[in-house]
Amino acid sequence: MSKKKKNNNKAADDKAAKVADDVEPTSSDAVQADEQHDDEAEAPSHSAPAAHHAPDRKEYWRIFGALAALTLVEVIIADFGETIGKKALVTALVGLALTKAALVANFFMHLKHETVTMKWTVLIPVAFPTAYAFVLIAEGMYRSMWGGS
Repeated sequence: MSKKKKNNNKAADDKAAKVADDVEPTSSDAVQADEQHDDEAEAPSHSAPAAHHAPDRKEYWRIFGALAALTLVEVIIADFGETIGKKALVTALVGLALTKAALVANFFMHLKHETVTMKWTVLIPVAFPTAYAFVLIAEGMYRSMWGGS
């Protein structure tokens, strides 16, 4: 074989090896990719929810304490209901109940770690009974003020 053909073959082999390196990772490249994948799995992005969230016992105890404190506040407010007025009492108790419901939904139902779509899937059905409750309250007020039957 002539020198020119050998050089052409060698150049073609070098070019093929370079293309193969670009296409197929070497074993060390594969190990680095696996390590990078592991790092990404350990530190989830804030833009996308984690696939699985491990429960944090300290967080659960903090939420338990917050729920217990809110319940204690509800009991105290209910005891002073006569002195603060009925409207203020109802407003305070409903606000505390909604706060406790939000804590339970976010942490114990794990909505905190869900997508926005999943959160809306839970919130939209809750909106219908809430709206219906306001309609019933308005009807009751109407009947008590104007003596409707």
